[in-house]
Amino acid sequence: MKKICFACSIIFLSFHSYSQLLQNKKGQNILPEAGNWAVGFDVIPLLKYAGNLFYSSGDSTGDFSLKYPLAFTGKYVKNAKLSYRVGLRLGFGGVTSDSLVPKSGSTNLNEKVSNQTKEKSTNIYLSGGIEKRIGSAHRVTGIYGVEGTLLIQSHKTTYTYGNELDLNDQQASSITSVKDGSKVGFGVRGFIGAEFFIASKLSLSAEYGWGPSIISQGRGSIEKEVVDGNTTKTVIEETEKSFSFGFDNDINGGTVALTFYF
Repeated sequence: MKKICFACSIIFLSFHSYSQLLQNKKGQNILPEAGNWAVGFDVIPLLKYAGNLFYSSGDSTGDFSLKYPLAFTGKYVKNAKLSYRVGLRLGFGGVTSDSLVPKSGSTNLNEKVSNQTKEKSTNIYLSGGIEKRIGSAHRVTGIYGVEGTLLIQSHKTTYTYGNELDLNDQQASSITSVKDGSKVGFGVRGFIGAEFFIASKLSLSAEYGWGPSIISQGRGSIEKEVVDGNTTKTVIEETEKSFSFGFDNDINGGTVALTFYF
């Protein structure tokens, strides 16, 4: 009888200690619960940015693609085993730069005119899918699931020059704008990974994905101003369009996400 009581005590204490892993010292639940919402972001772009600071190239712009969406993510916890998740990025931006160059035909070396460059870009990324959890009683749990992705991207650069073209030079020309063909991409990825809860409702997760993707890029254009006799005219050249298909892993774009549940 004593052995039975002792065994029951050990089992109870083991279960009690095991359950304590689900709460912190303040008695707060560490793992997400049904009905919780979450918001997270991929920290890899930050790590890439920090790493690139140590290189002379100074390339810290980051990539934007189906593998590097640079998007915020959201989740809704349906239950301990299932969550719905979405990814979103709505990026619209522009950059203007200005440089001074000597004025053409001027004998004053200090007389300058302005050349201006304007860039406009659009980066849109959407994703949605389901996430399932393996194990729900430890700080570390396995995750897997599937999601679909959509990518839309465009970019245009416009150039304005302070000096006019020399009409005496019939070969003179200048590029006034470059418009990249609009890019649209679709993908479906299965993923598997792990999530580690470093604090109550706060986690770091890493995942590895695999699946098909297609990217279509339409024709772009290069607009030039050229000398034509005693005047100038505008010439527009079209650039090539492209289509690509792949079925591969995204190990180069695997995510390491910081997620907050509430």
